[in-house]
Amino acid sequence: MRKIIKKALGPLAIFAMALGVGLSVIKTKDAANNVIRTQAANSTDAISPIGWGGYTSNSFSAAGTDYSAAATVSGATLAMRVFNGSTGAVRGNQSTMTNNFSLRNTTQYPGYIRKISLTVTGGTLTSSNTRSVVSLGTLPFAGDYIDTTGAIQADEIGTGKATLTWTVPTGQNYRYFKLHCLQTSGTALAGATDAIKIEYEPVAPPVFGTLDHIILDTDAVKTDYIVGNTYTSEELVVVAYDTNGNYKSVTGFTTNYDSVTFTSAHTGTKVVTVSYSEGGITKTATYNIEVSVPTMLDAVTATSSLQFGATYAIADSVSRNAMNTTVTTFFGAYGAVFVDTSLAVENQTQLFTLEIGNQANSFAFKLVNGPNVNKFIQLGSDANNLTTKTSIDDNSSWTITIDGGVTTISNVAFPARSIKYNSDATRFATYATGQNDVTLFVQTSTISYTTAVNRLVTEINSGRGNSASGQCAHLVGVFNGAYNQLSVAGKALFDESTDIDIATARNRLLYMRAWVDAQPATPPVRHVENERNTISATVAISVIGLTAMLGYYFLTKKKRIA
Repeated sequence: MRKIIKKALGPLAIFAMALGVGLSVIKTKDAANNVIRTQAANSTDAISPIGWGGYTSNSFSAAGTDYSAAATVSGATLAMRVFNGSTGAVRGNQSTMTNNFSLRNTTQYPGYIRKISLTVTGGTLTSSNTRSVVSLGTLPFAGDYIDTTGAIQADEIGTGKATLTWTVPTGQNYRYFKLHCLQTSGTALAGATDAIKIEYEPVAPPVFGTLDHIILDTDAVKTDYIVGNTYTSEELVVVAYDTNGNYKSVTGFTTNYDSVTFTSAHTGTKVVTVSYSEGGITKTATYNIEVSVPTMLDAVTATSSLQFGATYAIADSVSRNAMNTTVTTFFGAYGAVFVDTSLAVENQTQLFTLEIGNQANSFAFKLVNGPNVNKFIQLGSDANNLTTKTSIDDNSSWTITIDGGVTTISNVAFPARSIKYNSDATRFATYATGQNDVTLFVQTSTISYTTAVNRLVTEINSGRGNSASGQCAHLVGVFNGAYNQLSVAGKALFDESTDIDIATARNRLLYMRAWVDAQPATPPVRHVENERNTISATVAISVIGLTAMLGYYFLTKKKRIA
């Protein structure tokens, strides 16, 4: 029986093996040409943010700034943003997506991207349909790209993940990617040498034929310039097409404005001509830029010249860097244009008005442009930080002194810390020691003693003075300080104007001062003295109140008669 089974099973085994080989051959047939093909194994780039692109600082790199290096396996150039170059931490806790970690390739992958993964320790990762996503395309993505339309989600959706993996669906053959809108909890460290993996399927590149034309993608390129700026083609994408319709992103192009620093002769609309040559053939394409004469801000040289309501900016006039509108845990910086001692305003210049601070003789900085408009610059903790908030308190109040050409802007809540420029980390933050001094610059045309007085009047009538219960003495100090900061003309306007709003604020402040003056300096010793003080306070307040009422009635009646 054993021999019979062996004789029967032998041929069956051989047949099964042959059938398996045959099926394997059938599965590897190319349907298009019906020939057997060999599929190369996928390759993987394994990288870490630590030291990527030469950034080694123990702080998060600035939003909007790329650090680029070539991956060792593919050779593709990978651009990384908002990471800690020392620890490998990746940020993902900011509501403004462009302030979080992102990774993209700016040169074409030598094959189709198949899988991307990110592994962290310490903190965790969260994925959803709008956070922690990967976008895929046939052309490079812009550095500030946040559009999640069509982006692929991580394989596992949810919170508390140590690893997120994005697998590219079958049939989607793309050579460019961008990992963006990252969401993290805690301090997410991607410190391992293979914390980030990009798996791709190598494919033979198409043979590029005769150059036919080029197309420009200017979505992310700078198009608004001011006199003093130098032209840049950074973020300009040039795509070359051959006569067969094959295309590729190219870098060896030139423009008619390369290395040009704009002067007043360049103002207006200018046409940039982009040229690319290959195989002895040159093709061109154009796009427009605008060059304008900038608004200039003058350096503030004396504390006494500060004015409520005027427009200001902060810069380091030595290194020639100014504060921009990018805010993470600090304010970003950019290379500014200076003319003599004046600062030119650009779209990215962070502008703010001076408002009345939370303590006597202090100021609040109210942002007037950028993504945090109407918020106030604040120091939320005793650290090298600088952020924003929606209200005025000690954290968002600052004292300003200008002495011997040195401007010191100290925080009220943490007076040992002042705003400085860190030239190593290219940012504006608060420091107890070291770093570069800053200078305040003012738009002179916005200085107005009338505006300054109206700021004080508004605060007294409908702002903090309208809810002074329990903090009257504190607010009197604040308002007295603000009054003392008015110019001579401003004080005269506040003291003498018959305008109803100003008169109401003046009488209200007089009332508050009288009430504070009538309060006992120390707790009463005897009941009789307490009663006497109460009576005195009541009389004083009644007199001031009656005066304010009569003044208001007189002004109203006068206005009606007029």
